[in-house]
Amino acid sequence: MNSTSIESTGTDELSHEQGRRKSRLGSLIFMEDFEVEEIPETILMKPCLVYYIPQTVKQSLTLQANKSGGWNATEWNLDYPDWRGTLRLNVTRNSAELRLEETGTNHVFGVCPIDDYPGNAIQACLDYSRYFVIKVVDDDLVTFLGLGFADRGDSYDLNSKLRHHFNSVKHGVEGAKSWKRKFIEFFDVFSR
Repeated sequence: MNSTSIESTGTDELSHEQGRRKSRLGSLIFMEDFEVEEIPETILMKPCLVYYIPQTVKQSLTLQANKSGGWNATEWNLDYPDWRGTLRLNVTRNSAELRLEETGTNHVFGVCPIDDYPGNAIQACLDYSRYFVIKVVDDDLVTFLGLGFADRGDSYDLNSKLRHHFNSVKHGVEGAKSWKRKFIEFFDVFSR
């Protein structure tokens, strides 16, 4: 062998071309190990209404969850929202977040991180399809707020965007594992 050959597992020597293939495969796998800061992508912006959930409703949360499995928006005084603004849905590769921003200034009113959907961070109301309960997190303080839309189509858009994103996360992770396995098998055939 010439001086450019590479040893793979200590004893096997590879030709220069095989060594290049092996090193390319190694660098691809190695690059996956780096943590890359993800930039969130905004996939939805809609005008929204926010309601403070009355204390009596919060106290009966356990009882209500046991009986019906969800929230009822009729207990929030829907004619008088406590805040109006813009909902921004930002997504990254594996998660999402709802940001409630003041219209025009983009000052953040609240943030709801979402790791899975449907889940505990955002729950649809049982009685109206335009309303949700969101879990707003600010440092160690957790607050449940009512979230509503004037147009039913806006709530449908939010629901479908969240479902689509988390379905692609679920299938994307499984698909990436399958693709990586096929990729490694492909290069193993050529590196022998």
